[in-house]
Amino acid sequence: MAIYTKKAQPTKNDLYETPTTTLDMILDHLDPKRHLIWEPFVGTGHSTRYIKSRGFSVTNGDHQDFFQQSLPEKDPEKDLVLISNPPFSVKRQILLRLTELGFHKIALLLRAHVLFTKYFQEYCSHHQVQVIPLSLHSFLSSSPSSRHQAVCPPGLYILFQ
Repeated sequence: MAIYTKKAQPTKNDLYETPTTTLDMILDHLDPKRHLIWEPFVGTGHSTRYIKSRGFSVTNGDHQDFFQQSLPEKDPEKDLVLISNPPFSVKRQILLRLTELGFHKIALLLRAHVLFTKYFQEYCSHHQVQVIPLSLHSFLSSSPSSRHQAVCPPGLYILFQ
């Protein structure tokens, strides 16, 4: 489970596991022999296990707190790509941290309204972006007391290059 700093603490409603069909939308365009996946928002490990089952090497980073992580060591034979469903409540801080790290090969699952935020538009003015719209998706709650599904409003994968 990821740990966060006090200034960027996700809410308790931020931990919903990504459906494998949603992960497949990105993984189908990558090659396990050519890409190393960075999944820094581990949650229960559902995404990491699934990505590994598809034959990819996965790193979760060098620190439990994403905001304390440095870029993972690069494999000279593989491109590093961040694929994640980050906590929505700290998405702005996540984009700022990735900018600080100078890392832009990312695919983030975000809600569609993010496209209209000032911080996202500012980020896009400096980076090449591709948007993949998603329809309604059912995400599994990771709460041990209730393994229910939450249907999320339309979202999108944001691909930064």
